[in-house]
Amino acid sequence: MGKSLVESNSGLVESLKMQILETTPDLLAICSSEARFLWVSDSWQEALGWSVADLVDSPFLDFVLESDRDRTLAEFETMLREGRNATQFHNRYRHRDGGHRWLEWNAIVVEGNNTLCVARDISERKEQELREHERMRQMEMAEDLVGLGSWRVDLKAGRPIWSPKVYEIHGRDPETYTPDMEEAIEAYHVDDRERVSEYVERAVKEHTPFEFEARIVRPSGEVRLVRSRGVPEVDQDGEVVSLFGVFRDVTEERGIEESMRRSERMASIGTMAAGIAHEINNPLSYVLGNLQLLEEDLDEFTAGASDDTLAGMRDMIADSAAGAERIRKIVDGVRSFTRVEESVAQAVDVNAAVGAAVSFAEHELKVRAVLNLSLNATRPAWIDETQLVQVLVNLLINAAQALPEGCAADHSVSVTTEDAGRFLSIRVADTGPGVPPELRERIFDPFYTTKPVGTGTGLGLSICHTIIEQCGGSIELEPSQRGARFHIKLPVAAAAPGDAGYASDSDSGGAEPPSLPSLLIVDDEPAVRHMLGRALRKNFAIRQAGSGREALRLIDAGTPFDMILCDVMMPEVAGMDVLERLRAVRPELVPRFVFATGGSFSEEVRSALQRDGVEVVRKPIEVIALREHLAARMQKLERISGTALAT
Repeated sequence: MGKSLVESNSGLVESLKMQILETTPDLLAICSSEARFLWVSDSWQEALGWSVADLVDSPFLDFVLESDRDRTLAEFETMLREGRNATQFHNRYRHRDGGHRWLEWNAIVVEGNNTLCVARDISERKEQELREHERMRQMEMAEDLVGLGSWRVDLKAGRPIWSPKVYEIHGRDPETYTPDMEEAIEAYHVDDRERVSEYVERAVKEHTPFEFEARIVRPSGEVRLVRSRGVPEVDQDGEVVSLFGVFRDVTEERGIEESMRRSERMASIGTMAAGIAHEINNPLSYVLGNLQLLEEDLDEFTAGASDDTLAGMRDMIADSAAGAERIRKIVDGVRSFTRVEESVAQAVDVNAAVGAAVSFAEHELKVRAVLNLSLNATRPAWIDETQLVQVLVNLLINAAQALPEGCAADHSVSVTTEDAGRFLSIRVADTGPGVPPELRERIFDPFYTTKPVGTGTGLGLSICHTIIEQCGGSIELEPSQRGARFHIKLPVAAAAPGDAGYASDSDSGGAEPPSLPSLLIVDDEPAVRHMLGRALRKNFAIRQAGSGREALRLIDAGTPFDMILCDVMMPEVAGMDVLERLRAVRPELVPRFVFATGGSFSEEVRSALQRDGVEVVRKPIEVIALREHLAARMQKLERISGTALAT
């Protein structure tokens, strides 16, 4: 019988086996159960520089990098103990030149509890992985720096791959969460999902890039606005196999933009409201002034009328005056709240500021709570009046919005003021749900709000905090058993003689001079001018000018005046123009000049007026108070003049 094919070629097979062992780049070895090399292939010397003689009968751990020895031995012992194979085990072997090489091992247990091992040098792959890891780390740092994440969707596998920043934007932990396509779409707000799906489907179908903004909902329920851009990637057959793109949270960015737009709208509204307030002030001045004069002279006008008739007329005048006074307070509040000049700290009556703020917030408050006021502060605070009103309005509106509508009898909002040493104390409290303890630390952060989405910008309390701190005060959220309670501390202002609202007694008395001083009234509104003339005719010899130009003619002609009461806003020649002419041609009259206005001045103009001793009275004018003020001003000027002559 002839030899089999295998038998006849056995010599050739053995020869080829030896050639394979000699030429393979893989590192072959047989190891004993005592972890020693029994045999190694010649490729070891080419790969690691160690000769066959160096390796055979030596412990293989001697050639393993020291930091990898423990886990290498643990893997080897587990193989022998469990009789299993080792696959794709990685460790580092020392090179004879002092370096090291990465090896990937596959091993099986053979006869005699020995192991047959095959290793491959994967150093270049490891270096590539290291470079890729470093590139990814740098990309993550860049993403974190600019707030930009990247994503990729394998359409065949149906699985999105997110960068760490995308996980962060979604509020997910990459260690515990693996997204899929369905969940990635469901992460979008229910009202935005269909639109997002349409963008993706169109990109796949038409091979076009896409870009959109949409809302996502985090597991916590927090809603974030994101911007996503993506491009389709095609294979060699022109089929879209994946989508790649970037992802960014634009919530704060859009919040800032919306805040700026709102600020611009508010500035426009403020300018318009200030103009309306000025226009209302003029007719309100003569309505209120004439009512006061009518009440003052009623007995003279109604001689012979019955007591009942007289009482009825007094009631009608009182009701009309009360209504006009209410309008005056509203207009004054609008003027204060919409003032656009630079903020200037001054002595401010905090009780009056509370009253102004309440008038603004009254509409929100009255349907939600009972308002309790306990205004006991006796000293002025040092702060910009407009900004204090703004802070108080914000706190009152916040308090109101924390309460349900239609249950006013069940809830209250309270405001208290009191002296507190070197400070004035203001507390605003409500009986709403309050602020959860975990949110208290962030309550003054910009763009942070506990209100529902679309209700607030999260800027109100941050602005309040800035305003109060800038004037040297403080604002804090105090612990409270029920609701929220904010405590404001403001520095006390030292009242100085001559400051508006703090005139000394010596400035407000004295006997009437035997002859009436002359007063020039300058106003382009005839009704205002005539009302002022009627109100002041018992104290002054009145001369009227219906325009700034007419006033200039009288001044240039040298007409003598003891005082001038002048409107600010007039066509062609304004009140400031009249004052400038006085400075130039009759400077002795400048301290006797008084402005009447419903508006406000810039800080530069206000400083110049104070320097020249020019006083300002506010419209709408209370005629009785104006009469007393001008008389006291006149007497003060005469005393100063008399003292100068005596010296």
